[in-house]
Formats: sequence, structure tokens, C-alpha cells
Amino acid sequence: MATTNNFTFGVDVHPFTLNFPFIDEDNLVVTLDGVVKTLDTDYTVINKTSNTAAGVGFLSGARIQFTADPLPSSGAVKVVRDTNLETTSTFKTGSAIRAVDLNSNFTQNLYVTEEISNNAILTDGSNAFDGDLNMGGNQITNLGTPTANDNAVTKLYVDSRLGSLEVPGFTRWS
Repeated sequence: MATTNNFTFGVDVHPFTLNFPFIDEDNLVVTLDGVVKTLDTDYTVINKTSNTAAGVGFLSGARIQFTADPLPSSGAVKVVRDTNLETTSTFKTGSAIRAVDLNSNFTQNLYVTEEISNNAILTDGSNAFDGDLNMGGNQITNLGTPTANDNAVTKLYVDSRLGSLEVPGFTRWS
């Protein structure tokens, strides 16, 4: 299930309709042109329908309404569900186990699992990056031979192609 929606002011109809459920409004991260916006200051969540089957949260179809006056005429809006990882219900020995608590824990676990799945780097390449990858000083190893202009290459590949190429203004040291 998708846990991210992308909209564009001036192209998509505002308020923007979410196509995923969520537990709480605080679990939504809303950005406009990459800048995080604040709930109840920059936007509100309207048209929420309670998820009565799960006993917790809201169904898809809620809408993000920006409160700026005037509204932006253009700009990229990204809404990401980021479910809180802290447990919502704790079960104690001898206490009653209520269906609403079990449903709440299951729904929270389901949403977190969906978010991890949607943000994972998949080995088949089907889940593309949507930001820069910081390698933290680590190396990328075992690259194949490039077959397209935008493929990564190894140092050995570059050295073998450039050889002893003289670069004007630079002295080659051995």
C-alpha cells in the first residue's frame, strides 16, 4: 500500500485527498517544496472518516488543506505517513484483552510494516531512491561494467580509459 502522496499546486485539486489510512494526524509529514509544514499552522486535515473496523485511526480519503492566504499558485507537496513506533496498548497478566486494543496494535504494526516496505531498497530495483544516498564514508564495491551513460564506474575502469592522459594545468606524479 502507498504511504506517500505527491501533489502539485496549480495542477492537482486542493485540498489534496490522501489515498492511505493513518492513525493520527501527527503521523503525517507534509512538505511544500521540501520544507516541512506544521499541522494547524500551515495546514489542517479535513474530511476524516474514523476507521471503525480497526477501532483506531482514519480511513483513506482525508484531505490536506493548506491555510495560507493566498494559497501558493505552484509548488510540490509531499505527504508521507510516518507511524509512531511506540506501542499504543500494553497487556498485563490477568487483565482483560479487549478487541479494540488488539486491533489498535495490529493496525499500528501493519502501518509501520507498510512504511518500511515502501521505503526499503529492493534488490530488483523496483523501489527507486527519492533523495541522495549518503554512504557515510563507505565504498560501493563490485560494480559491473557500464553499459549506459548514467551507469556508475569503478576507479579501475576510469584509469584504464584515461591511462596517462595529460590534463592541461596539472602535473602527473608517479
